[in-house]
This record gives sequence, C-alpha cells and structure tokens, in this order.
Amino acid sequence: MKRDSMRKTIVFALVIIIVIITCLALIGFRPYLFPEEEFRRSRLPALHVQGNKILDEYGNRIIFRGVNSIGVGEMMYYYGKWSEEYFEK
Repeated sequence: MKRDSMRKTIVFALVIIIVIITCLALIGFRPYLFPEEEFRRSRLPALHVQGNKILDEYGNRIIFRGVNSIGVGEMMYYYGKWSEEYFEK
C-alpha cells in the first residue's frame, strides 16, 4: 500500500517536471515557433545602394558611423597572402 502511494508521488513529480521543462522550452523557442510575431516587433528597415549612397526603404540616406569594414586586402595581408601579383592583374 505504501509502495503504491510512493510510486504515484514519483510519477506525479516527474509529470510536473516534464510540464515545467516543456513550458520553459516553448518560451525560449517562441521566436522560432512564431517568427512573424517577432519580425513585427523588431523590424529593421531594408537598405539598398543607389549610386554611391546607402538608402533605406523610404529613400532616406543612411550614414554608418563606426562601421568596421575589413576589405579583402586587409584580410589577405593579415593571413600572409598579400603579394605584388594582385597589383599586376
């Protein structure tokens, strides 16, 4: 008799733990399960290039300040691949 009540208590505790873990997992994966909702909350403007300017979707000019734009030359120099042949081509 006592063994059955102990078994029921353990099963009940395991079920509760599984439910809690499942709820926490769903909360953590919410942006992946409902991406359109997350997209609406944090939508960034689409950017495009027109001539030598970067514009947003409304045509406003965007100026980047403090952007780190490592070019191909810098990367090649860093990895020791830079040579005079690139100037000859």
